[in-house]
Amino acid sequence: MPGYRLLHQFQTPAHEYLLICDWDCPFEEATEIILLDSQFKVLAVRSFGVPYGSFWLDEVWVVDDANLKLRFFRDEDWQVTITPQNVPCLHFSSRSWLPVFRTRIQLKRL
Repeated sequence: MPGYRLLHQFQTPAHEYLLICDWDCPFEEATEIILLDSQFKVLAVRSFGVPYGSFWLDEVWVVDDANLKLRFFRDEDWQVTITPQNVPCLHFSSRSWLPVFRTRIQLKRL
């Protein structure tokens, strides 16, 4: 799993686990969202991070069974939505330099 520290953990109604980890790297903070199945197999990973930028996680709110609201350093808010099945999405994961085309973790900047 990506990250050095486990910051938050949640169990979903589908008996899956959502973990929020970070890399704890000064001035280049990055946050990882990891979805695990009931056997702890990684189902999806999404990353918040850019070179020489900060995604220092300040607060997390549970909105409902499928949504979280994250607040990062300097009041930058994001919504994290866990979908019941993979949906099309082009993004790069910290686990690979290759793009991922489908995921269950959707991100939306608020």
